[in-house]
Amino acid sequence: MTRSPVGIAFFPVLLVGCLAADDSLDREGEPEPAFAIVAECTRRDCGDAFDECIRSVNSACSACSSTCLHGPCNCDSYCDARECLSLCPSTAPCLAHRFEVEFGAYDPAIAIACNSWVDKGVACGLADEEYLSDLLDCEGRARTERHASAAIYECYSRLECDGSGEECPRVVYEFERAEEVCAAMDACGEELFDCEDDELMAQRLGRLRPEVVDALDTCLALECEERIDCYRAWSGAV
Repeated sequence: MTRSPVGIAFFPVLLVGCLAADDSLDREGEPEPAFAIVAECTRRDCGDAFDECIRSVNSACSACSSTCLHGPCNCDSYCDARECLSLCPSTAPCLAHRFEVEFGAYDPAIAIACNSWVDKGVACGLADEEYLSDLLDCEGRARTERHASAAIYECYSRLECDGSGEECPRVVYEFERAEEVCAAMDACGEELFDCEDDELMAQRLGRLRPEVVDALDTCLALECEERIDCYRAWSGAV
């Protein structure tokens, strides 16, 4: 989910990294860990026999298709490469992956409090409901954030329209982890917006459940091309 700065007094904590690192949230009542990044192999090194089978099928398919220029034809049997699949076992080395996210347990307290925050923003005339709902993505937050985020959103929803939010709970900044993530992505030439400021990535990681942050280890252990794809899948979910 993409975060955009909002120039409002009661959106200070989760959208702008401006809070003290030692102001912690109550972390009791966390949903059970379940968030994970799943890598699906999309291309394998199947060996010479498989490659030769595919070349043979392609040649036969092309030859048959060329006859279609002169009238109706059916090339299905010539273009069917299913027999080649038996030559490529699931144990063959994987050359490329597609990364997807499996979300963690749904925390209704976060969703309720976050939606109240949206309602407050609408009532204060900050933006329409559709825009704020898309910006804050309460459903996504309810599947990725620490349970204590609910207390933050509930506090924001009670603020006056020009409230500062100073009395609301504050997030713990994960500076060391943020530095690790930013360095690993920078080494691959991936310039992240959240790494342009020392606090942005630290604040982002601080509001997420531990298993959501730990899932990044899957990405950082990969070579650069797949590391970037993996990170983008993770980032798009949180």
